[in-house]
Amino acid sequence: HGLRDGHTRDHRGDIRRRSGLLVAFVALASLAACLVGWRAYTSDRVLGAMPHAGQAATRLPLRDPPAWNVWGFEQPYNTGTALPCRWSLLAPPPTHGLRVPWNASVCVRPPGDLLSDALASSGHWAECDDLPQLYSIGAGRTGQPDHAAVLDVGMNLGACTLHLLLATDAEVLSFEPGRANLAYATTSLLALAAAHPSVRRRSRVFPIGLGDANASAWLHPAMGNAGHSVLGRSPSVDPHLTRLDPSHFGPPEAVTVRIGDDVLWPEAYRKRVLTEYR
Repeated sequence: HGLRDGHTRDHRGDIRRRSGLLVAFVALASLAACLVGWRAYTSDRVLGAMPHAGQAATRLPLRDPPAWNVWGFEQPYNTGTALPCRWSLLAPPPTHGLRVPWNASVCVRPPGDLLSDALASSGHWAECDDLPQLYSIGAGRTGQPDHAAVLDVGMNLGACTLHLLLATDAEVLSFEPGRANLAYATTSLLALAAAHPSVRRRSRVFPIGLGDANASAWLHPAMGNAGHSVLGRSPSVDPHLTRLDPSHFGPPEAVTVRIGDDVLWPEAYRKRVLTEYR
């Protein structure tokens, strides 16, 4: 999700390549995924030790509300209301040269949601199918395959996050500001972690959107296709957007947006690394 020049735009934002730190392959799906070759987000010199998934989440020092925590695998993300869960089988197709994927159960929305219906009928979301191969290529090129990670920006129900966890040994950092999407995705992740405990170590969920400014924004959830949800600076949907996209939008919700570099590579860390590389 992103903001630029006061206008809304969809969730398929750009992840910038940074001075030998980032190797990215962007797949245009219901979300954007990219590869990074450095786990700089674990630096304890900048933010204090950030928790691995499954540990108690540390509140990060943000300047403006609402503050947020990295989700910690204790329970599904709380929306304040019970959401109907339709359990379906997630069975990613095999990728040549990689291990046989696991299967898992995924919690999806009731009938009538595009992504949920596709997962329920086919067992996977086709636009995630090439991500394991892209991850394998990118991780190999970093020279540090054990330190490679995937960013899932705009996680939605977690289809691609789960696909990568099932089909690879990647660490996946998922970003999603929508409360309902977070509830569905984290319910599925808890079920997967119960069957495969390594998922707690390899998955981290950030309940925020990524954009080109650190700000609060309004998320307008698209009805019938949450992948078309958009961010805006106003609780009213931009009329220009409705002309471009006929989606109907539900009640807006206030969310937190952060610049990706400020979350993964805070300014103090970037200065230190650039100094070391000079």
